[in-house]
Amino acid sequence: MLRMRKLVRRISGGLVALLAVVMISLCGTIPAFAASTAAAKAASGGFSQSYIQTATKSNTLGAFTFIDFSTDNNNPNALLFVSETGGTFDNAHIGVTYVSYAGKWAIFNENFSSMPIGSQFDVTSVTNPVSGNTGGPNVYTVTASKSNTSGDELFLNDPAVTNNPNADFLVTPQWQFFNFYGIDSHGIGVRYNSSTGQWALYHEDRSPFRVGAIYNVFFSSFLQSIYIAKVNNLDQACVTPGWVDSSTFMPVFTHIFNGQRISGVLYVTYNPTTTQWCIFDHNGTLPTNEIFHME
Repeated sequence: MLRMRKLVRRISGGLVALLAVVMISLCGTIPAFAASTAAAKAASGGFSQSYIQTATKSNTLGAFTFIDFSTDNNNPNALLFVSETGGTFDNAHIGVTYVSYAGKWAIFNENFSSMPIGSQFDVTSVTNPVSGNTGGPNVYTVTASKSNTSGDELFLNDPAVTNNPNADFLVTPQWQFFNFYGIDSHGIGVRYNSSTGQWALYHEDRSPFRVGAIYNVFFSSFLQSIYIAKVNNLDQACVTPGWVDSSTFMPVFTHIFNGQRISGVLYVTYNPTTTQWCIFDHNGTLPTNEIFHME
């Protein structure tokens, strides 16, 4: 208990101090729960899986919904990519974290607001990104440092994407448990600088990157299929009808900067009337002509 009090005093900010207490309490309060995922879809040559995570009373605690999926359990090396879809509205930017004492990955609200019961998330998991052809150099993590960040940009110093304006990406923040300075509660996009030939992650609200923050990056050469969704005059970013099977597609997406920033909380859902998967902004309208990569 004394060590806990000292830890809380050392961490600045009331929200993070409260989080420290919550995290420590989790050690004894994570419940045993049954899997809440939908049937998995094999993707990208079999080295990744896609499934739906639903926040339930039995798998949700505070800001976290814990994933119970066989290839991700007890697998801290898995790289997860997530997007909100359907269910109860979760008005927060999300990330993933591995809770070692539970042996589980969790999706969590980066601002540590309570995870709404009934929220749903599409998950693409690369279960073994470091051996053989199961991932390779194009599925990896990038850590923000003084040398690769400038203000609201984190540069991808990756020869595979440098001078490649047609590269396709998925990006999800990965928080290292108890690294309180690695929390990123901001919307994230990706953009290409034609002058330097560099791709960079960027914060939609122009806030600077924190040194030590970690991000999962999925480069298109290992994606089974990439779909380009461009915002139309109805404030939707939709995939062309017929491109995907609505019964099996569990799309994860990332905003690709095309001139305008989008700081709102986004989600993807299926429109049975138009037979399209479309991305929406919970809190406003999407600017016309912005682009999303969807897998």
